[in-house]
Order: sequence, then C-alpha cells, then structure tokens
Amino acid sequence: MRLNEKPESRMVAVETGLEKAKADLIAAATGEQNTLLSAAVVEGEAVEFTYTANRCINEKAGEVVPLSSENTAFRVSEPIPVSPGELYAFTVSGGWSKYLYAFYDENDKVVGGFQQKTDMIRTYYDRISPVPATAATVRIAWVENNHFTGVIKKVTRISYPSAELVGTAAEQAAERDSRISGLENYLASKIVDENYEYAIGEAVKVTENNGMLLNPTTGAIVKEPTGNTNYRLSEPITVEPYTPYCISAAGKAGYGLYAFYDVNGNRVGGENNTGNTDRKIENKVVTSPARAVSIRVACINGMQSCGIQPMTRGYFIGMKPKWYGRTWVCLGDSLTESNSRTTKHYFDYIAEKTGIKTVNLGVSGTGYMRRKDINRAFYQRVSDIPEDADVITIFGSGNDLSSDQTLGTVTDTGTDTICGCINATIDAIYERIPLARLGIVTPTPWVGSMPSKTTCGMAKYSEAIVEICKRRSIPCLDLYHESNLRPDDENFRKLAFSKDGGNGVHPDEKGHEIIAASFQSLLERLIL
Repeated sequence: MRLNEKPESRMVAVETGLEKAKADLIAAATGEQNTLLSAAVVEGEAVEFTYTANRCINEKAGEVVPLSSENTAFRVSEPIPVSPGELYAFTVSGGWSKYLYAFYDENDKVVGGFQQKTDMIRTYYDRISPVPATAATVRIAWVENNHFTGVIKKVTRISYPSAELVGTAAEQAAERDSRISGLENYLASKIVDENYEYAIGEAVKVTENNGMLLNPTTGAIVKEPTGNTNYRLSEPITVEPYTPYCISAAGKAGYGLYAFYDVNGNRVGGENNTGNTDRKIENKVVTSPARAVSIRVACINGMQSCGIQPMTRGYFIGMKPKWYGRTWVCLGDSLTESNSRTTKHYFDYIAEKTGIKTVNLGVSGTGYMRRKDINRAFYQRVSDIPEDADVITIFGSGNDLSSDQTLGTVTDTGTDTICGCINATIDAIYERIPLARLGIVTPTPWVGSMPSKTTCGMAKYSEAIVEICKRRSIPCLDLYHESNLRPDDENFRKLAFSKDGGNGVHPDEKGHEIIAASFQSLLERLIL
C-alpha cells in the first residue's frame, strides 16, 4: 500500500487475553454495554440449547412465564450452564422491559442480565456480557422469524472494526494502536474491582541497580544526572497480562515510578512521578496491560524499596459464601477422620458451598467412652477444640457399643457409663467455651443395626443421645433415623459404601454427600 492511500475499512485483531481476563469482567455484567465493546466483533463457539415457545423472561424475578396470548415466535431457552467470569456474546431480541438474557444462581434466582426497556421489540447481535460472580446458568429470549433466531456464543476472541485510516503508515499504526489500547484498557480496568477482596501473594525477589531512573515516556533506563545512588531501579520482573499486582515504588520528580514492557521491550503502561518532589506509592493495586510481559520498578533508598506481589481475587463483597471465614470444629470418629473410606467428607461439601473453615477432630475407633483407656475418648479430647470455634458438632459413635460398656441412663454423670461420658463431654465443652454453639449428631445406621430394629443397641444408644440433647437444650441431628443411608440394601451399599469392604459402616463420597445436606440444616440452626 502506498503512503497516503486510503485503505478499505478493515478489522484490527485484538487478542484480549480472555483466558486471563474472563474471570475479572464481572463488574460489567449488569451495566450498559461499553461503547468500545459494543463496536467490537466477536469470535466464539456457539452453544447448543433447547427452548420453550410462547414464553418470555419476567422483568421482576427473571421467571419464565407464558404470554397472555399464544405466540410461538416468542421463545426462551432452557437453562444453559455457565461459570462465573466466562465471556459470552448474545444474539437476542425482545421488549417491554423483559429480560433478553438473564443469569441465575444455583437456586434459580436471577443475579444479572439485560432488559430491553422500550415498549417495542429491539434486536441485538453479539451483545457481550461476562457471567456474574454467583451465576450458575443463563437463559436467553428472542422473537423468532425467517431472518432471526436466538444465539449464544462463548467468546474466544474479540476484533475491533477501525474506521478508514488515512495519512502516513506511522499515523495509521498510531491510530490502530490507540483503538486497540482503548479496548485493552477497558478490559484491564475490570480486573481489579473495589467490590472484591484480594489476597496478596508472596513478594517477588527484586534485584536493584543503583543510580538509575526510568524515562517517563519510553521506560528506558537512564542514569541519575547527579550520580545519586539512592535512586534505584529493579531488573526486569516477569509478569502475566491482565493480572493484578501490588506494587510499592518511589521515584524522582519527572521520572517513572514503574513501567510495563511488551515482548519487544516497548513500554506499554506504567505510572510516573509528575510532581515536583520525590514521591512514593505503597501497596498500590495495579493491573498489568494486555501485552505486558515484564515490569521495572523504581525506588529510593531510605524512602521506599522496590516491591511487587501478585494478587489473587477472593470473594465478591456482599456475595461471600455463607459462613465464609467462620470456624466449624468436627469432633468424631472414623466417619469424620481423614482415611481411605472416602476422599470427601460431609464437612468438605459444606465448606465448598459456604466458605466455612473446618477443623477435623475425628479419630478412628473412638467414642464418647471408647478408648478412654488411652485418653482418646471424646470427653478427653475437648482440649483440642479451638476456643474461637464458631460452631462445634459431635458425630458418632457406634464404637461405644463395640465393647462391654454400660449405656446407663440419661441423667448419669461421671465416666462409668456411656451416658455419663456423653454428659461429661458436653460439660467439658461448656467449661472450655461457655458460649459454645453445640450440635450433636447420632450415628448413621450400620449393617444389621437399621432403625427398624427398635430394640438393638444402636437404636437405644441413639435414643439416649436424642433424649440428653432434649434435656440439655442442644440441637440434635438424628441421622440414625433420618440419614437416607440404607447399608442393609446391598445395591445401595455398593453405591454409597464402596470403599468399606462390604462392612456397611463407613459411607464413601456419595454417602457423605447425602448426609451433608442434613448437616447443613443443623448448622443453619446453630449459626447465622
């Protein structure tokens, strides 16, 4: 192409680093489409889905409802699974404030989307939207005709349409880079959001060079004019694009504080000291640009050393999983202990869902009374419970029935009977943690000890636990009668006790998942 020749309108490809940026675009999910993104052209993988005709997505609660009059052109997709932070492009149509697409959490509650506010049908092609933090599914709506149908694509690349470019090749390149940078900077701006919590990672080891400064325009290394060796500059530090970093730096007036560089060593971002005196920044959160592969950080001896730490985004403020950061202590036997019978316990399922921290105090073969000979009975292990525990549960233990031990009566004290040991355990917990939120769980049924056998030892043991809890006003979860586990059923035992050698005592991952729901209901009664 000759200089000053008008080229045809063309597409300028922008590699957005979606694999890095996608999880950090959530803040834009419910806002108006950014003008740069609305002008972008997307490439992506079409998602298959089924739909129901004569439906729209209600503007109030995101419910899928039928139209007042039969019209099969109005259609709504069935729920489509998505993951938070994924980037999608929606081709949709509709009006009257209905949702054109809506995101839902795991309880099918709407958590974001896009509504067409006018009282007329409008059509949108490839409208880009990230998946909100708590979303699990999405539905799209459209009005079908011979020339239009609803489409959802998972975005793999964004291209930006430039206007006709005129002038010299250098001017054309500058305009192109300006447009690309605008889109890249918009995407980068969505990565660090004040609505999120971030964890700061381990500091990167930095090598400093004395008497060096950063050129504020090019990022080039220059010597300090007066030879002052207190001004220092780091060696290049490798960074990932679209990644938040915590930076500490200091710079001389008129010079750079830090600069990002692309693979060719060109400055692609940074911050300068535009004041009249030395200035420092400390623990500032900065997102690396799309094309950044390295960074240099300036510092001043005696004011601020060079520092850079990668950051990991945590939970959305106001949308933290329930009980996030609270502590749950699980006192028990082999059904709580980490062993070969399962790779995932009841508390693991709840911790994943709610963010609660768990402390595993399970010891195989122990009980309220059993193994008191080696100081491992439940009442002897209360001292292991952290005093800052938010909630405590005791689960088990049929082990108390495995030796010649007397059940006793529910009013027993001391440690000569099983009931006495149960009361002793409760007393020890209240003595150690007077405001303890305590819940007690009966054993699950074992093979040969199903609830239908009302006179068996396990039945009487569980009845005693329930009665003691009633007398002492302690929430009780009766898994002996309400576990949904059926170890006497051979087919069920193969599916939910698969790692127990046919014993029908220790549930596996599927078995623990079944009882986890009941445990969560108990925790609902114990903590807000």
